[in-house]
Amino acid sequence: MSLELSKDAVTTFESEVHHVFQADVDGIKDRVRVKDGKGMKSKQFPVMGRTKTTERTNFHTDIPAGNTKHDPVTITVRNWTVAEYTDIFLNGQTNYDERQEIAKSISMAMIRRMLQIIIDALGAATINNVVAKNVSGTNDNLNRKMLKEAMRLLSKSGVEKRDRTFLAHTNGVSYLTDDPRVGSSDYNTSNVIVNGQVGELWGFRFFEVPDMPDEGGLPLSTNDRTNYAWQKMAVGLLVNLDPKVEVWYDGNKLAHKVTGFLSANAGVIDASGCVKVTTDDSIL
Repeated sequence: MSLELSKDAVTTFESEVHHVFQADVDGIKDRVRVKDGKGMKSKQFPVMGRTKTTERTNFHTDIPAGNTKHDPVTITVRNWTVAEYTDIFLNGQTNYDERQEIAKSISMAMIRRMLQIIIDALGAATINNVVAKNVSGTNDNLNRKMLKEAMRLLSKSGVEKRDRTFLAHTNGVSYLTDDPRVGSSDYNTSNVIVNGQVGELWGFRFFEVPDMPDEGGLPLSTNDRTNYAWQKMAVGLLVNLDPKVEVWYDGNKLAHKVTGFLSANAGVIDASGCVKVTTDDSIL
């Protein structure tokens, strides 16, 4: 072999591109009350209060009005974008399509942002239903006692039992499934863990949130992780523009520009339908 052959060596790229492992959290829109915000910047979500009955003791008199309260919640959309250029020459000098791979990365970023919008809305609300990290008697990560207490707080407020979601960090979900009474079929009539994920438990459909360093993820203060549970109608999501990715050619830069758009915002419509659950994230 010639010692000079190394000068002619050609660098090639594997055609299958690996994206850095990142949270792909599609499906969060199914867990909240979604309203179409096209053509508007803000929208009111009507909220009607309780109505109280009164005993009828005096006949031939006017029936008293219930004076049911109406307290609409206003949600105003926020706009989010991200863009990347891919040079027309450089893209043609690799055996994979960078535009396609960037579009995929941007799409995942937009979906993560939508999840973060909902997390931020829950964090900004005044939620009186609170489950402490020591509800079982000592500081702990996510456990059955916390789920039971969250369920009790919602039911005590008269919240519908269907369409309840528990938003939990991966560390908490992993710790919870270590409990044989959660993960074992000996204690459950149906499989709680399906394809490595927790399905439904104690009336909650689980939605697992991994670390999301770019967006923030579920709040973490020292060892205290904040998780949330809610009924679908308690949280509203106003979407003016769904996550969208466009590609167009910029002749001045001789490059294609891949751009992601999202216009949306969320808000808590009824705080009595939400629960804040604090877990000790250091316990694994």
